[in-house]
Amino acid sequence: MRRACNTELHICCVSAEFAGGRIKAQKNFFAARPGFRFYQVLIMILLHSAVFAAGGDYGTDTVFMAGAGSRPDAMGGAFTAVADDLSAMHYNPAGLVNIKKQELSLLYYPLYESMSYGSAAYGQAILDFGTIGASLFRFTAGDIQGYDADENKTSVFGSEQYKAILSYAKKIRRGLSAGANLDIYYFNISRFNYAGFGADAGLLYEPFSFLRLGLMARNIITPVFSMQYDTETLPRLYTLGLLVKHSAAGYRFMAACDISAGESEGFKYRAGIEISRADTAAVRAGYGNGEITFGAGLSLYDIRFDYAYVSNRYFGRMDRFTLSYAFGMTVEEQRAQRRRLIYNEVRKIVDEKIRIKIREEADARYNRAYHHFRNGRHEEALAEIHKALEWKRDHEQSLKMKKVLEDALKEKLRSGVKAGITGASGRYVSAGIELYEKMQYDEAIKQWEQALKITPGDKAVRSLILKAQNAMKSASKRAQLTKEERDMADRMYYIAVNSYTSGDLKGAVELWKKVLAIDPDDIKTLRNLQKAQAELEELAKRGIE
Repeated sequence: MRRACNTELHICCVSAEFAGGRIKAQKNFFAARPGFRFYQVLIMILLHSAVFAAGGDYGTDTVFMAGAGSRPDAMGGAFTAVADDLSAMHYNPAGLVNIKKQELSLLYYPLYESMSYGSAAYGQAILDFGTIGASLFRFTAGDIQGYDADENKTSVFGSEQYKAILSYAKKIRRGLSAGANLDIYYFNISRFNYAGFGADAGLLYEPFSFLRLGLMARNIITPVFSMQYDTETLPRLYTLGLLVKHSAAGYRFMAACDISAGESEGFKYRAGIEISRADTAAVRAGYGNGEITFGAGLSLYDIRFDYAYVSNRYFGRMDRFTLSYAFGMTVEEQRAQRRRLIYNEVRKIVDEKIRIKIREEADARYNRAYHHFRNGRHEEALAEIHKALEWKRDHEQSLKMKKVLEDALKEKLRSGVKAGITGASGRYVSAGIELYEKMQYDEAIKQWEQALKITPGDKAVRSLILKAQNAMKSASKRAQLTKEERDMADRMYYIAVNSYTSGDLKGAVELWKKVLAIDPDDIKTLRNLQKAQAELEELAKRGIE
């Protein structure tokens, strides 16, 4: 490729014509400001004319409008409403919310002669923050032979252009997301360097599962490039995109179209389709700016390869390649991991609180038992000790008092029975006393009734039966439950345990409340209920319902 430049005066504009795939330099000479060097002209040329991207009005696009991925290229560039991979940074940053994991993408476009175009991009969805992305584009023209106005060779120089994009996107509400780009440009031609900054913004709206709309406003903060004698800017460009999609029998069909208009150009139209199978293989086709495009993609084990064939009206066939890799956790997996970590933290906190609560309940029951014991109410004292030990099995003071009370109660009961009762009657009486100590009053009564059959007139035995009957009336409700009620309470208790261990705390709480409605004195249920309620309270403080 021959590039002719006036090294002394007079070149004010250079245009390019293309014929048969070869580039002919056409020079227009006009009187210009003294000292206007060819480097300045070349800077403006490279800034405004990406030859291989020349589908629009000449002079209104940068080289970086060539695209950002083989997939959108294969769809004719109609990607504003699709925007569901890292290419969204270029076509519509709001679409970054659609990436599932961390993603890395590498792109390469071989161009005319020694020119090439490539990029590297990275994106990550961060729980409760949004999605961030960064990409770096590079265009290089290789070695350029300089010529003066008389067609004499001058020096050889190089040309490189860079664009970095920092992106952020977030879901605003269900079906609606917004995103923005910070664009950083850097150009190097021979010994001349210059830079510029700009910004883009995008919206993505999905009112229905089959329909998506996209809007991209490019250069809303206009990049300004200051050179020795001129200041150049990039014009604003607005693009509206529409996507219709449908899935059936493992296939997904997408049809997209874009309409764009800018400050320096008229309306442009692009359209594309994609048919994919089980997110593994895809074929694509598109049309945009006079170019017909085709392509395909293959995904396997989070690695995706995309290819695009572009029929360029100047250079003919152009092949474009992109390699992508997804890794890390999805947002759902991040959320699940956070919940697990918070659950573990909460359970440690709650376990400590419950340990203190259990100790307090056991102490309170022990103190009541001691008060009854001091007043000679051994049965009431023993009942409270049993409740204390239900709260805390290894409550040392209660264990000691239980032994004391059992001995005292046994002595008290035996002292009321005639010493002369022996034989079968005496065995029934002793067995009943043992059961009475264990608060199994109904079984104790049965034993004593057997003793009465042997000695019907024994008032002491009748007194024991009456004592047991009174104890039953004042005993816990559980002692009065029917077998069906106990079985129902037990079933619900263990269903609640399964709900709790699977993370359904609210379900466990509701079931344990129903158990307590049947048996209010079920200490283990009350203990578990308090623990689950405390965990729900701690989770709510951390924003987890």
